Amino acid sequence: MFFAYVKRMSHVESNHWVEPAQKRSKDKVARILDAARALIVETGSANLKMTEVAKRAGVAVGTLYQFFPASSGLVEKLFAIEMQRVDDEFEAMLHHSQSWSDLLNGIEGLLLQQFEIVKTEPALLILLGASGLNADLQSADFENTKKNAAALTRKMMQLSDTPIDQNTAEALSMLICHLWSSVVRLSLLDQDHEPEVYLAHFKGMIKSYANQV
Repeated sequence: MFFAYVKRMSHVESNHWVEPAQKRSKDKVARILDAARALIVETGSANLKMTEVAKRAGVAVGTLYQFFPASSGLVEKLFAIEMQRVDDEFEAMLHHSQSWSDLLNGIEGLLLQQFEIVKTEPALLILLGASGLNADLQSADFENTKKNAAALTRKMMQLSDTPIDQNTAEALSMLICHLWSSVVRLSLLDQDHEPEVYLAHFKGMIKSYANQV
């Protein structure tokens, strides 16, 4: 039953948004996204009411639906924007890694960096937390994970000192990228333990396993 659910999730169609072409429209969409971000932070939930977003943004509801046919599309677009900084840092880390040691140290450094990013971006923390409840958001998060994991796999295959089975590299990359956000989220939400405890153990797990493949 669980695998049937995962299969359905991998085929969820995204509620697409319409990218504005004119400056006036771009300004409206920017206001809409800012309003959605503010409401998510205020309510602590990714469940947006389009009428409230439109009112906060100062646009007609019809204008909002013109660019975002459904609230899920608006949330997905905001998620993509919030994740862009994280993705850019991830790509830069891969680009600058010239050895296996560089790659492992880069992953460790980036984990700490992402922790700092999410800590200062409350909307991103809420969206990451909501990905387990919102089907469209979960699908978007999974696609983001797959994209980053594919890039990490290619880098692993390129830099490994010894030959790595591609299936092993793909599995390790998916685990790292999938658990990455969960560890950061747990580090921020658990008030009973210092964040460094989770971050240190996760870094150790990655290095310990990666050096054995």
